[in-house]
Amino acid sequence: MAENSIGDFEFLDIMGQVPDVAKEQLRVESRPGVDGNFILQTGQRGRQFTVRTAVDAADLTAALLLFNGYTALIADEPQELTWHGQNLSAGNQLYQVLDVRAIEIRELAANAIGGLNPPSEAICECEWDLLPVVVSS
Repeated sequence: MAENSIGDFEFLDIMGQVPDVAKEQLRVESRPGVDGNFILQTGQRGRQFTVRTAVDAADLTAALLLFNGYTALIADEPQELTWHGQNLSAGNQLYQVLDVRAIEIRELAANAIGGLNPPSEAICECEWDLLPVVVSS
């Protein structure tokens, strides 16, 4: 299992907000002239959150192709999310990709040692807007 991934894309790191999960939402209501409040359960929903990903690429062309692949997820089905080794897509929880923005796509001055995509001559860093969703099984 990948340490950090969104769908089939693996990353060296996922940074930023701790991913949210879809959970029961409540609404507090009251009526004029009536004492007290009542609470309505409105269903399971998630809240949009933003994360930043970083991954090495074999070269600049490969980094640009990675970014193009990321943007294709916007129109795709909700994706599985693995964050620091934790599969957050257990049960019927997935994550819809709402947007992906390139923060930095550039060649590295020298080949990085290690990485996911040797010879690691480029870097692709992006910001993602994700929304946790409940899918029926």
